[in-house]
Amino acid sequence: MLKRSLILIFSTLIIALLLGVVVWYLAFMAGPKPPETLSMSTISRSARVDWVENGLVRVDAESMSDAIVGLGYGMGRSRAWQLVLWRQAALGNLSKWFGDDAVPIDHLSLQLNLADQAKSDFQNLSESDQESVRLLTSGINEAISASDVARGTSFLLLGVEPEPWEAWHGLAIERLFSWIAGQPFALTDTSYAAGADRALREILQMDGFQYNWLASSAGDSTSFVAARYVTGKTAIPFFVETQINTPDRLILGLFVPGTFVSPMGFTSAPTSDESSLSWAFLLKGSASLSHERVDPGRISTSFKRITTDNQESLVQIHRMDNEMPLVYSVRDVGAEPVPVLTWPAFSLPSDYPSWIGLLRGVKAEPALILSDGIVMEGGVSFVSGSPLVQVRNENGILFVASALSDKTPEFGVNRFAASVSPEQLLSNTFSQSAAQTLSSYLVHLPDSLLTGARLKEGIPYLVNWNFEYDASEIGASIFEMMQQEQIRADSTLPSQMTVLLDNMILENGPDMSSWRWENIQDRTLHFPGTTMNPPDGGRPEASFSAKFHPINVGGPGHPQTFVWGTAHEINSDSLSSAWEGAIDLNEQELLFRRPFINYAAFLGSFLSSDRPIELIRFSTTPSSLSTLLLPLSENE
Repeated sequence: MLKRSLILIFSTLIIALLLGVVVWYLAFMAGPKPPETLSMSTISRSARVDWVENGLVRVDAESMSDAIVGLGYGMGRSRAWQLVLWRQAALGNLSKWFGDDAVPIDHLSLQLNLADQAKSDFQNLSESDQESVRLLTSGINEAISASDVARGTSFLLLGVEPEPWEAWHGLAIERLFSWIAGQPFALTDTSYAAGADRALREILQMDGFQYNWLASSAGDSTSFVAARYVTGKTAIPFFVETQINTPDRLILGLFVPGTFVSPMGFTSAPTSDESSLSWAFLLKGSASLSHERVDPGRISTSFKRITTDNQESLVQIHRMDNEMPLVYSVRDVGAEPVPVLTWPAFSLPSDYPSWIGLLRGVKAEPALILSDGIVMEGGVSFVSGSPLVQVRNENGILFVASALSDKTPEFGVNRFAASVSPEQLLSNTFSQSAAQTLSSYLVHLPDSLLTGARLKEGIPYLVNWNFEYDASEIGASIFEMMQQEQIRADSTLPSQMTVLLDNMILENGPDMSSWRWENIQDRTLHFPGTTMNPPDGGRPEASFSAKFHPINVGGPGHPQTFVWGTAHEINSDSLSSAWEGAIDLNEQELLFRRPFINYAAFLGSFLSSDRPIELIRFSTTPSSLSTLLLPLSENE
């Protein structure tokens, strides 16, 4: 009898376990199940949308209007979480999901007036541009309203469903994106606004645009536009790599999810009488902060409400014309200077007319995000706006950047031959800056016969270093620590180096041969929506954070090379994620590289962290998911 009872109990446990596994699989691992065909009232003829989950999107359509619907559908399918998370942030509603920790972020979003200005922006668009926005919106809504999208892991863990997309939501994201592109607050700023801004960037896992660079070549054999966009710490792709085919135009490039914002792109000429157009913008923001005495009489105040599960907060929004004093109350304004935020976006309209115009082959210069960048038309490339760095080399490469040479590969551009391919450019890990800097150190390093054992082992790695930030380089690891610790190039170098190597042994172990560059870097990636703060929104938020844990990835690269590694700034977090790619204008092809942690597949997060981040050619990447969009018939 006892034996039979034990067998019954054991069998029940096994069945319960199997049922639990099946439920978990169906809930979290079954993956998307898009329809083969979908009828829509906004489709006039047809559009086929092919995509890879969290990957590229292809749209083949018989008209540009159908292509825009397909673009929205592809965005919604491949970037549903990014779409909805960024909308939640732009509308000042993050605290509804993440509790009291997100209230300061919502306060900042409301202060920036992103939502209200977006509503006004949409109303001020031309009828043609409004129609384009509505078409994009219809595609997004069809995607995010699908039951399999709503069953996505991130939505299930937080217990939320994607709400319907409204036409102005994309314009709100456009404004949020233009804010993230700037960095008005110093690292040492401890004000509530600076803290809220850092929390906003952390929850989006997006930052670091000061490291962006662009390059172009207009040679006969190789012609391309290339870019690096540093994307902070995001473990899943942000930009939507896109190819749109219509009977009279091919469009290649990147889109910010949910918007027409296209940082980098190419549109072919519909006729032989017209020129193709390529563009790439540095994505530089325009917000700045100053401290000044303010007359309280100039300040107008409005009020907004922030609602969480626990409470409702009334926040004050202060404004002085197109400036914003960052104070809690007008009573805080007196004889002493107060922080004042200046952001041209407070008065500028949406750049949607410019972005939509670019897709039609019309040159334009955005204003919310500065137009600093490169434009190529008719085989001739030129600089737009006023980038901080502009270099046109004898080899024909035009290089622009939003930061000086210690943060970009500016000095390495002139090492290339005149016919460099985009693959050669984007695979180069050599740092000319490091080569120049290390030479000033080497003259102060003693002969190895006169040194202690520690220096005798470490110096050869520096002396024999080839200035490549390749994954296996040990010299790169030691040199980068020298830079971080601000080691001086003088007679005290041997003693400084001894202390440095001792500290590196404590951190990385006594075997210097294991100090490979890919092991030394802090390249920790985070899922957007997760933060370092302990969850305060209840069980759903805790489950969300536990599922999407940080992942460390290895690999080559450095800010001074054409391959991204990670940025090491004093008193700053490392930035571990970047999009790098090029549009090959000869082949009319997009190639790109960016990290991607697959949290959905079994052991995917661990497997993807061990694989090198390689260049992907759009044309050779198969689409795993597809839907044919058709017009709604009279009987439907």
